[in-house]
Amino acid sequence: YAEGTGGYSLRQIRQTYDRQDYGKVAKLAKKHVKQFAGDPSCEETYFLAAESQAAQGNYYKAYDQYEKLLNQYPGGEFFQAGLEGEYECAQAFMTGKRKLFGGPIHIKADEEAIMILNKIAAHAPGTDIAEKALFEAAEFHYSEGNYLESADAYDYFLQSFTRSPHAAHAMLRSADSTYKLYGGAKYDDTPLLNARQKYESFAEQFPRQADAVDV
Repeated sequence: YAEGTGGYSLRQIRQTYDRQDYGKVAKLAKKHVKQFAGDPSCEETYFLAAESQAAQGNYYKAYDQYEKLLNQYPGGEFFQAGLEGEYECAQAFMTGKRKLFGGPIHIKADEEAIMILNKIAAHAPGTDIAEKALFEAAEFHYSEGNYLESADAYDYFLQSFTRSPHAAHAMLRSADSTYKLYGGAKYDDTPLLNARQKYESFAEQFPRQADAVDV
């Protein structure tokens, strides 16, 4: 590539990335996308910038670069890798591994994770990674005791992936989540009635599993 072209600049970024000089990659990438906006080389540049930030533990900055990649190059060469990268960022936020610069953000790390998982599903609806992301979000809500959110998340998962191998599990967890919203005889019995309907639907669709857990 001739010096001063997008290809020449991208080759420098690749070489810097291969040397694992991730901080310099971020600087070179920022300059590249500004100078060569619209050039095809920007797709890989965004990806290498995101990977470099993730390698340094800067997951929020990595997610920002992955988002730029996915939004500007939907279905591109690095689209699937970008989705996987965002999923890894979500996992990092769930486990509390985050490193942010420019001041703290006013949002919990787990809320960041759920936002990213939902974004992944929006970028690639109906795909395997979307299924994995939505199921992971529902499971996380349930494990945290956020039963209103988990009931909604499991229901949305079932609407999106009716034939998923996780369908039986999701339907039962949706019913359990709804049941756990019932506060007792002194409170509104709507959650109790809704839970009963969900348990009955589960027993109809998955009779063997229903017997096993004494629905």
